[in-house]
Amino acid sequence: MDVARRGHFENVLKNYPNKAIYHYNDRTCTYDCQDTEMFYWALTSLLNGQDSRVDDNMVEWEASTPSQLRDKLPSMYDLLINGNKMKLLSLNGVLPGTNSATGATGTYNPSSQTCSSGCGLDGKSGSNVCGALG
Repeated sequence: MDVARRGHFENVLKNYPNKAIYHYNDRTCTYDCQDTEMFYWALTSLLNGQDSRVDDNMVEWEASTPSQLRDKLPSMYDLLINGNKMKLLSLNGVLPGTNSATGATGTYNPSSQTCSSGCGLDGKSGSNVCGALG
C-alpha cells in the first residue's frame, strides 16, 4: 500500500503525492482498514471487476484493469498471480462481505466461475465433488 500511495501514511491525507495510484479518503478508516481496502481494489481489478468503472474509480484507485495493475503495481500483481495459494473464484459472482443478497454482481463479472477442472467454489461440478473450494 505504501508503494501505491508513494509513502507511509498512518492517516488519510487530503492530498497524496504525485504518481500515487491509491488515494484513500475515508478518514474513519485506520491504516489496517486502508490496507484491506487496497487489497480489495487490487484483487477485484485483477479479476476484471473494476474494468467498466475505470473513470469512476480514478478518485481513489488508478489501476482498475489487470494490465494497469501489472504496469502500475507490479509487486502486487506478482503477489496475486504467483505468490499465493488463494482461490480466485466466486460462486455466482457474489463477493462475501458486501452486505447484500446480490453482493458485487453489478461490477464483478468474471469470465469463468469455475477452476480449470470445472469445479465451482462450492467444491462441486455437476454431480461430482471436486474437494474443498474446487
